[in-house]
Amino acid sequence: MVPHAGTDTKVWREAVELGAILNRLTGVLGTTVNADVALVFDWESWWALEGDAHPSVDVTYLDRVHALYRPLWEAGITVDVIPPDRDFTPYQLVLLPTLYMADQASSDRFDQFVAGGGSAIVTYLSGTVDENLHLYLGGFPGAFRETLGIRVEEFFPLREDEIVTLDDGSTADTWTELLHLEGAEALTTYTDGPLPGVPAVTEHGRGEGTAWYIGTRLDRDATNLLVRNVLKTTGIRPAISMVTAPAGLEATRRTGEDGSYLFLINHGAETAHVRASGRDLVSDRDVTGTMSLRAGTAAVVREEST
Repeated sequence: MVPHAGTDTKVWREAVELGAILNRLTGVLGTTVNADVALVFDWESWWALEGDAHPSVDVTYLDRVHALYRPLWEAGITVDVIPPDRDFTPYQLVLLPTLYMADQASSDRFDQFVAGGGSAIVTYLSGTVDENLHLYLGGFPGAFRETLGIRVEEFFPLREDEIVTLDDGSTADTWTELLHLEGAEALTTYTDGPLPGVPAVTEHGRGEGTAWYIGTRLDRDATNLLVRNVLKTTGIRPAISMVTAPAGLEATRRTGEDGSYLFLINHGAETAHVRASGRDLVSDRDVTGTMSLRAGTAAVVREEST
């Protein structure tokens, strides 16, 4: 549609430029994104968790979803968001943030994934009830107890504005649990609050894989550090190598039969310098070795074959 002011306008020129860019992107059709990490998102768990008659009104579903996703996005790690009935085997790391509901089939597939060599991070109040909202018996997190190597005897939600300290110097709020080790190893324990000496974060080797459990609402720095340490353990790396990495740079690689395409968006306020070689289809220029991406701009590099 031609703007009211005619073709000699900014809107018209931008529309023409976008059309030219889209024509150059036709090779992207049919390509796919291959992620090493999956975050399990479940609408029914969200609805059930934030319903009535729960131990704490301060526990919300999206809180831990965002908390686990944020450090991965900041590290440039591509993440698939999947439902709980999806196959876990394509991934190296699976995240279960407050997956309150879990049926037996999902529980079994998750255990097979970890035992088969996968890695996982699970947060509190996961696997609490089945698909009919019936509690699993024998202790929490019922659906994932054996995979995580722990047993939670009782919930100890914290008062509003109450903060507890862990033995690594980090802090937590909102939620704690009376947790027993049943094969897992305690990474951190509480030093104060209602449960001094009780494990807060655990690690469990299950078969060929490893599962981490976070039984409290860790502060942001501690959550980020744990996720980064798990990435190092698993060897998962970002899609690109950055010369300088200002906050806000998003990078995703799509691959297909005819090659790969590196999508870059600089959401930040600083110029990013990225290692890349090929043809930037947005600017229609060749890229050799490195490229600079100004704040608020984007690039799609058709990468050279190696």
